[in-house]
Amino acid sequence: MISPDNRGNGQVAAQILSAHIPDKGVVGVVDFGVDFFTTNERTKQVKEWFGKNRPDVTLKQVDFIDTTKAGDVAANFLTANPDINGLFVVWDAPAMQVASALRAQGKDLPIVTIDLGIEAGIELASCGLVKGIAAQQPYDQGVAEAEAAIQVLLGNEPPPWIVLPAVPVLPGNLTESYKKVFHEDPPAELTEACVAETGCK
Repeated sequence: MISPDNRGNGQVAAQILSAHIPDKGVVGVVDFGVDFFTTNERTKQVKEWFGKNRPDVTLKQVDFIDTTKAGDVAANFLTANPDINGLFVVWDAPAMQVASALRAQGKDLPIVTIDLGIEAGIELASCGLVKGIAAQQPYDQGVAEAEAAIQVLLGNEPPPWIVLPAVPVLPGNLTESYKKVFHEDPPAELTEACVAETGCK
């Protein structure tokens, strides 16, 4: 059975990325070229959302098979397609390599990705390129994404969006988002630190 969160995350990813794509823009899709239902479903939803809601946007796809080579694949893809305005990368490990490829080429393009653990989430957010981080629940990894969202929100340069299923995590709704994932109130020290750093309650 396909997790409804993979469908939802694909749609959320497309919506966030769409906000950064101009009229008649071009979105690059960096996908995992293996028959794996979770990544296939996300990519399918991204394509369907753009087809229905942004018919002016052209989608160009490149597949990687070996995660360690995703950066090289993306670098060649970007060189061959200089018209790309933004990227959907199917999960965090290749997204980190894609971000490195962009920096190496001196390009500043928005990236939206899914499946962020704590370290990857903070690293990608700090690079300034990532505009959307979507969590995959009900898998355990969703807890890591929630923690990443919280920690990045407490940093100096949080990305504009860190998305958990049905709840965009922003300074104003940290408590609500934390409770949705952990099913309990956030620790007092976390709330105090958040209020001190961001003014959220």
